[in-house]
Amino acid sequence: MLETPPELLHITEPVPQGSEPLREPLANLAIEMTRVSVELQSINAGFQAQILQALADVQRAMETEFRVRLDRELQASREQLIKNLAAVEAETQRVSGLLEAITAEIAVMIDDPNTELSKVMRKKAEESVLRSYLDGLRFAAGASH
Repeated sequence: MLETPPELLHITEPVPQGSEPLREPLANLAIEMTRVSVELQSINAGFQAQILQALADVQRAMETEFRVRLDRELQASREQLIKNLAAVEAETQRVSGLLEAITAEIAVMIDDPNTELSKVMRKKAEESVLRSYLDGLRFAAGASH
C-alpha cells in the first residue's frame, strides 16, 4: 500500500463522520497524480531535447548541402570565366595579327607612288576599326593597353 504524502498529513480540516475511509484513497490519488505529472514533465523535457537535436541535425545537413552546392556553382562559374577569358585571349591574338598585317600593308602602300589614295584611306579606316575592336577585347579581358 502507498504511503500518504507529508503535505496531506497536515490537513487540519475536520473530517466529517464517515469520510475517514476516503482519506487514504484520495491521498493515493494525489500521489499518483503527482507521479504522473512528474513523468509527463520528464517526457516533455526528453521530447524537447529530441526535437532540438533533430533541428540541429537538419540545420547541419542543410548547411553542408548549401556549401556543396555553393562550391559546385562557384567551380562552374570559375570554369566558364576561364573558358570565356581563353576565347577573348584567342580573339585578341587573332585581331593583333590582322592589325599588324594591315599596318604593314599600309606602310607598303604609302611607299608605293602608284597606290591610289582612296585605297590607303580604306585600309586606314579598316585599321582604325580593328584597333577599336582590339581595345574592346582588351577591356573585356580586364587588361589595359
